[in-house]
Amino acid sequence: MAYLKDLQEQLRSFLRNPTMGLSLTVGLVANAVLWALLAARMGTWPAVIPLHYTIYFGIDLLGPWQWLFLLPGLGLVVLVVNSGLALPLFGRERIASYFLVVASALIQLIVLIAGVRIIGIE
Repeated sequence: MAYLKDLQEQLRSFLRNPTMGLSLTVGLVANAVLWALLAARMGTWPAVIPLHYTIYFGIDLLGPWQWLFLLPGLGLVVLVVNSGLALPLFGRERIASYFLVVASALIQLIVLIAGVRIIGIE
């Protein structure tokens, strides 16, 4: 029982930290926005859509529209794993937990931009 109380206090301290709270909020909001954008456009795509574009070769990867949902899904996995690793590190190695959570928020923003750009290509 004491372990649960300690874990609960550690989680409360983790979420009250401004850097952690802001980074997690930014990451979750960016991921939710991408899910919402993709859900709003679902059913409007053809069976095969461009999934990657380069300035040198143009469209170089085509695939089914369902693959678009891998972006926010993998982004959410990164956010959960990094946050899960950062929580036990928060009490001992605070800087490492900052790196994990801030990096996952930045990854979410990059994934959001990539998703919006892919939607815009199509």
